[in-house]
Amino acid sequence: MSIIIDPEAKEIDALRRVARWHGARVLEIGCGDGRLTLRPGAKHRHVGIWRAGHWQAVGTMRETFEDDQAANAAVADVLHQGLFRLKRHIQFELKRYMDTLTDFRAWLDEFSKLAVLAPHDWLVQPVDRMLKNEAGRANVVVRGPFDIRVLKKIG
Repeated sequence: MSIIIDPEAKEIDALRRVARWHGARVLEIGCGDGRLTLRPGAKHRHVGIWRAGHWQAVGTMRETFEDDQAANAAVADVLHQGLFRLKRHIQFELKRYMDTLTDFRAWLDEFSKLAVLAPHDWLVQPVDRMLKNEAGRANVVVRGPFDIRVLKKIG
């Protein structure tokens, strides 16, 4: 399976802006006096085809965001209670590149289970048609926001 996540290294760049880890051999997240939260943003992901530097939209995923909203509310609650202080919040677009329809189906199945989504079979057919038209010269790309928050424990 060939799935490439974040080929533009936006996640690494964002982590460099919020943590000092140059020269470190191990990066521990969620230890010591703080917490680093990494999660997809609560916005619909867009599926498209990427070929020769051009994006062509195929469809928008049908997602619910109850879990994301609950997690965001929990973070807001601990900040409001004064248990943590928000040191940084960075959001950027994360792109997942997949070479084949099989890769896309595998990612979609896994994502649907993790996010408890209804099946997105309706999205597979148009992706398949577009990939066939490109004869192996294109990738399936899923774009969506990604949030990083650095919380500092107070007290």
